[in-house]
Amino acid sequence: MVRHVYCMTSDKGMYLDDSECETSRKPATIATCVKMACPQPQWFVHEWTECAGRCEEGWQRRQVECKTHDGEISDQCDLNSRPIDARRCEMSCEEELATQDECIDNYNFAYCPLVLKFRFCDREYFLKMCCKTCQISGAAGYS
Repeated sequence: MVRHVYCMTSDKGMYLDDSECETSRKPATIATCVKMACPQPQWFVHEWTECAGRCEEGWQRRQVECKTHDGEISDQCDLNSRPIDARRCEMSCEEELATQDECIDNYNFAYCPLVLKFRFCDREYFLKMCCKTCQISGAAGYS
């Protein structure tokens, strides 16, 4: 693309000779055109978590992110086409009993570090959901 660049007075009222303007401040007269638009950002999904919950009332979660074609986080994705990030799953009572003694984090996103940060590990619900994070930090238990 080519454009015309002129030397003018600061009020843009008169054209001046090029010698009266600083050449170091003269804008480019030729620019490269981009004929192809970049692809639109799109939704990317992570794997579902293990089914967690109580007998027959389980939930799975996954992380859903809007990203540009070069992997940058974006807020330009169509919200109406956003994939779900939580769904019900069937958890048998035997599975619940088997996992009750297991110390795991049921939500492996930003959730458990926030529980730790805000010192919620002494609350039964958060201790159960973020057992591993709370145990590693030594924050588990009542105070």
